[in-house]
Amino acid sequence: MRRLLASLAACWGLLPSAVWADAVMATIDSGLVVGVGNDQVAAFKGMPYATAPVGALRWRPPGPVQPWVGERQAVDYGASCAQAGIPAFTPRTSQGAVTSEDCLFLNVWAPAKATGVPVVVWIHGGGNTGGTSAQTFYDGSAFARDGVILVSLNYRLGLFGFFAHPALQSADANFGLLDQIAALAWVQRNIRAFGGDPGRVTVMGESAGGQDILALLTAPAARGLFARAIIESPGGGWERYPTLSQARSQGESLARKLGATTAEELRKLSVDSLVQAGASQEIGPILDGTALTETPLRAVLASHVTAATPILIGSNSGEGSLLPSDITLANGEIQFTPAEVTALQGLYGPVDDHALARAVFRDGLFAGPVRFIAGHWPASAYVYRFDYVAAVMRLRRSDAWHGSEVPYVFDTANFANAEDDRKVVNLIHTCWVNFIKEAVPKCPGMPDWPAYRSTDDHLMRVTDAPALVPNPAAAPLALLASKLPTNGK
Repeated sequence: MRRLLASLAACWGLLPSAVWADAVMATIDSGLVVGVGNDQVAAFKGMPYATAPVGALRWRPPGPVQPWVGERQAVDYGASCAQAGIPAFTPRTSQGAVTSEDCLFLNVWAPAKATGVPVVVWIHGGGNTGGTSAQTFYDGSAFARDGVILVSLNYRLGLFGFFAHPALQSADANFGLLDQIAALAWVQRNIRAFGGDPGRVTVMGESAGGQDILALLTAPAARGLFARAIIESPGGGWERYPTLSQARSQGESLARKLGATTAEELRKLSVDSLVQAGASQEIGPILDGTALTETPLRAVLASHVTAATPILIGSNSGEGSLLPSDITLANGEIQFTPAEVTALQGLYGPVDDHALARAVFRDGLFAGPVRFIAGHWPASAYVYRFDYVAAVMRLRRSDAWHGSEVPYVFDTANFANAEDDRKVVNLIHTCWVNFIKEAVPKCPGMPDWPAYRSTDDHLMRVTDAPALVPNPAAAPLALLASKLPTNGK
């Protein structure tokens, strides 16, 4: 058995067979799973945490896993959730490179012989329309090496994850969020089998994953499933979440174009047709009144969040790189008065129209909400701005683009060969590990990092020379804050 598993791990590109040498086993509530390990890390991949949401179970809340008899192999990722194309940076010989509705799988990396160690649950980004837990940058080995169990998961995307229609006769619409809650409940029930402490669970996510975590922090069904949160580049500053009624109307219109009007017809639509239909839609959380009753910014303002949850939250200096090149302030999502445009031009300096739009996009959608949330958070909030560009990218980029911190956080930056690169890897990974362990980002080589206070508006600038600095966008953020939905805009 051990020799077979080591050979499979090598063939699937998990890690060299000399590293993953041993079979490791764990008994969870649905049965016995067999992964691979060494003297530092045990890895279990592709474990189902809910029943397959296919056929009559499409657009229903996740249900319990049917227990199995005997051993279940857990040496490869499960299929990624249905989306357009193959998810980026996935091993092509892995099941993670296959997309399917049957995708509710999770993975665990645990320290060898762990007992009562803290846990972090990773929720991937991708605009709630793409992505996967099988991306190579999300390998959890470094967290396990440093005494933390990392769990990563897939959740329903696109129209499979966020959809409403009158014929479904259900108030549920945020199936992707319900999947995340089901995975967190699985962790509470099963993480002791891997040596974890269910009382010390941190949720961590980037981009749409961070935005979903903000929703989870307000969701009644997620209460008690985690103790702290790391929220990277959550975005969504000018929240435009549809109500259930609006989402049903949109869903009805879309389904009509696909020739479906009844629940049975909807559930018989092909996966490809729904993926293609979703590509032209704005996909994301819905105010369905059950999983999500109000937008995260309004919930934070009203203190409708778990009061004792410390957070680590921030964004990157180059978030504006996400903005399409044809967008300016004049044709952007938010309308500004001529006086406001003049004020923004004065605050950001002499830049062209698109550069100004990028700066407003970065600060309005990312840095502004981070500042707002930290300023109103009822527990400790630690704010950062990631501002490091890898040595190999400096001829092409001058700032840290969206998502570029992730390989540093996971210590999976195989491109990080320069001394400065390795310094930033060690710094940010250790910071995050210590926050997961102690709810405080203690970072060797970094100045003291106090919890955020609106009165001084300082944040940690994360580079190869980290520093606690005044918020670099404080003046424009004060103007942009007037456009947040909490101000009735």
